[in-house]
Amino acid sequence: MALPGMVEAWGSDGSGEIDRPANLTNAAAIAAGDYHSTAVTDSGTIVQWGKYFDGALVSPPSHTNYVSTAAGLDHDIGLLASGSVVTWGCSSAYANYVPTNLAPVKAVACGWYHNVALRTNGSVVAWGINEYGLTNVPSDLTNANAVTAIAASYLHSLALRANGTVEAWGYNGDGETNVPAGLSNVVAIAAGGEHCLALQSNGKVVAWGNNLLGQTNVPAGLSNVMAIAAGWAHSLALKNDGTLVAWGANSNGQANIPVNQAVTNIIGAPGIETNIYPASVVKLIAAGGNHTLAAIFNPIVQYQINVAQDLLLIYNSTNISFSSNVCAYYMAHRPMVSNANALGFPCPTNEVISPSDYTNYFVAPLMNWLATNPTKRPQYVILFQDLPSIRDLPGGGDVSVQVDMNTDYSGSYPLTWFPFVTSINMNGKGGTNDCTSYIDKIARAASNNPPGSLIISGSKAGYGNTNWCFDGAAYTAFATQAALGVSNALASPSMTYTTNTYITLGTNVAGYWSPGFDGGISSYSNYNSYATNGDVKFRGTNGWFIMATVDSFNGQRDSFQTGFIQWFAASAFGGTNYSNTPIGTVDHVDEPTTGGEEDDYTYYRDWALGKPFGITVWDALHNNYLNDFVHCAANGDPFVSR
Repeated sequence: MALPGMVEAWGSDGSGEIDRPANLTNAAAIAAGDYHSTAVTDSGTIVQWGKYFDGALVSPPSHTNYVSTAAGLDHDIGLLASGSVVTWGCSSAYANYVPTNLAPVKAVACGWYHNVALRTNGSVVAWGINEYGLTNVPSDLTNANAVTAIAASYLHSLALRANGTVEAWGYNGDGETNVPAGLSNVVAIAAGGEHCLALQSNGKVVAWGNNLLGQTNVPAGLSNVMAIAAGWAHSLALKNDGTLVAWGANSNGQANIPVNQAVTNIIGAPGIETNIYPASVVKLIAAGGNHTLAAIFNPIVQYQINVAQDLLLIYNSTNISFSSNVCAYYMAHRPMVSNANALGFPCPTNEVISPSDYTNYFVAPLMNWLATNPTKRPQYVILFQDLPSIRDLPGGGDVSVQVDMNTDYSGSYPLTWFPFVTSINMNGKGGTNDCTSYIDKIARAASNNPPGSLIISGSKAGYGNTNWCFDGAAYTAFATQAALGVSNALASPSMTYTTNTYITLGTNVAGYWSPGFDGGISSYSNYNSYATNGDVKFRGTNGWFIMATVDSFNGQRDSFQTGFIQWFAASAFGGTNYSNTPIGTVDHVDEPTTGGEEDDYTYYRDWALGKPFGITVWDALHNNYLNDFVHCAANGDPFVSR
């Protein structure tokens, strides 16, 4: 039984191709060759098992920044975060080399004797043996912006054009390059031994080529598919509820989907368990030869992100333009998100919304969007200004809209959609300057990150975020947990940790925990302004830190306590022109129950380890002490890291 983050494998095992390593618990990408399998961990390394056709298995070049891989008959290919490509395998493999001037690349595919690469500019390159024209890429695919996806197998290749049509080339003995006439609206492709699959935007699968063993007999009624894979003579589909359907050859059990057993996911710190997610929801699939792979979703694994499928931006489409303006500004200025999904719907602009209005104005259009986009289940959602951030609870109190979307607290969403939700709504009611300045900061940092990076790192951008400030003058236990998270993640971190005095000065801040107003950091007359009245000042470079406080209402726009509106102000923490504003915060929209805050150990540990903010904050929320985080919310871009 595979636990979250592990790989389940079934089918032929003549070469050990389904003998997945038991210690592989953070698989972020997978690939299936004919007789072996590979996986990329979220730490950027390659794990392999099985053998090549000659009985050997060659270790990959030692890198720690792999983002994807493809597996063939006698060799493999890996893609690095930099856009460079490496190959390894049998010394006699025809395609075990990399053409000069190939990079930068964003996707790779591997056949028996050839490789295919999709450059970041949308053009395709192929190399290796040219039997059957394997390396003769059709001329219209070599143009920039022509292609969005590639696939390869045996002796043929596929490319998905930007207009949703498919091109095929290579061996055509069984019609595998005869793309069905009129095939359009395709969003994903897969190449089997002598057959092909295409996934259309309506969630339907189209198949063609060799059908001797039923590999192109798509099951009647198959719908809501969001990913496809093809082996030698079998096919596989991942539905948007996390379940699998397989058909075709089954002589080795490669089409027998394992029965998932109920498990309690274990995430975060040892000993803290949550059943927020259902058992064995599949995240990734792969098929090769006569075996099949499925990676089980783990919320703390950093999977490769396809923005067009994995990011949903939601704004208020009423006649108040602040929300739509900030959303449009984000798409235009925040690098790598221009093709994100944007959804606008009219709803009340007040901060707190009733259960019935939440259902009518918020849930209904979201459910409609999910129904009309069956191939998309975005893992990340960003809410913009003038959307309600709080929903009334029938028995009193409030739940954050973010938590309701993630956990289906109101019982309104599909039980297999658990998006990581954050907000970019720093201005509160009216105005956009704080929001656009926040987005500008990300754009500036991106210019010093590797080209094409969705995850923007502050340290790579030159921010001196090396010091940690944990104010334990009040509520010492929380500050202690935050400090432990960092000290267990980093060797000898630079840390200011207090238990009897307030921290009023910080330098080059990477993380800040404060008791806030509830901890007495400001006098009552200054109860909602300690972040902007000079009580706490930062020096040096402080534009890239996360923070949290114990205050109960710091996530409300109209809070009587200092909260995120002040933290993201231009003059916050003694800065000018937003120089000292955080890059991410975790907030509370109501009085948390005992232990119902975020888990500060996990929050600061994950940030110290370099996890992106979207994972950092939601891991901390899921991993809190009593699993009761209904009042929590987060502000910031999900794709920023330390």
